[in-house]
Amino acid sequence: MFESKDAMTKMYFKNKLQTLKMKEGDNMTKHIHKFTSLLEQLSLARTLVSNDETLFSLLKNMPMSY
Repeated sequence: MFESKDAMTKMYFKNKLQTLKMKEGDNMTKHIHKFTSLLEQLSLARTLVSNDETLFSLLKNMPMSY
């Protein structure tokens, strides 16, 4: 039972990280805080996110103006 809950938690935070988007005009500091909070949640769920995946996710969720 705990394994499926752990898997669901990992999937939830992975999805949140992959779908996080910063909109034009949003505060960069707040956005980075949301991003790092998701990484921390994944770490607490014992999910390793590689440096490459972290960088890709961060660049992907920035507006085109960046």
